[in-house]
Amino acid sequence: ATPSGAPELDIVDAWVDILSDYPTVNDFIVWKDNLGMLCGSDSGSSYYDATPGCTMGSWDYRRYAELFQAVDTTFRSVRPGVRLYGPNIHLGARGEGYDDLFNGVSLDSRDIDFLELFLASSQAATPEFTFDGVAISGEFDSGEWPLVIQYLKSLVGSTPLVIMDG
Repeated sequence: ATPSGAPELDIVDAWVDILSDYPTVNDFIVWKDNLGMLCGSDSGSSYYDATPGCTMGSWDYRRYAELFQAVDTTFRSVRPGVRLYGPNIHLGARGEGYDDLFNGVSLDSRDIDFLELFLASSQAATPEFTFDGVAISGEFDSGEWPLVIQYLKSLVGSTPLVIMDG
């Protein structure tokens, strides 16, 4: 990615290749678990790649929104009708000092912040980008999943939830 977080041209070309290689696939999830989108401290990430003002150890919300917008623009121009889901946040408590209760279930508040900003960014971006559903994953017991889903539905409204396996 460029220092502003915008994807390099060769990455855009790779996205077009993906669409060509999988002509019958119309559902795509953009970015698994925000890998490389944690400001300066996770694998593949660098403080120098982060959006200016991104706090060390926090998710780089703006950078992901720029990435998603670029994928949205590219995929939909190459293959109208493609469906994009994001941001595929892996929900759970991490014990890193950011855990909080959401509808009675302990979750890392940074993930909820990220989801809220992603939802807000889609409408605030210029041009506005769209997504066809919110992808999440997590490891909860059978009593926690309904509480997590209920809370998420209160955030996303009628937007479909795509729940990935752990």
